[in-house]
Amino acid sequence: MGIPVEGVINQTLHERKVGLRGPSKYPPAFGIDLHIDDSVGVAMEGADHHFAVLVITPEEPDWAERVLSEVDTRICSSTRVPSVLFDIKRIFQEGLARVLLSVH
Repeated sequence: MGIPVEGVINQTLHERKVGLRGPSKYPPAFGIDLHIDDSVGVAMEGADHHFAVLVITPEEPDWAERVLSEVDTRICSSTRVPSVLFDIKRIFQEGLARVLLSVH
């Protein structure tokens, strides 16, 4: 989709940075603003440790739309908004259209 992956956080890296006594996930330690997970338990940890979690179930048919809408909402409500607002949904759809065209 053209979205770069900057890194992968596995349990070893998480434990090295957060320690063994912290929550099972702690995205702020890695500069992550929104954690997407299928576990309500992780959402509870997010509430307890003050980090944002969007719970998406594996059965959810419109999961991509929910993720994109949440990202759009967070960008628009951020105090760190750049001078040109992003339209994540449009950017993603245009990128997907380019990928699909290149396949044909």
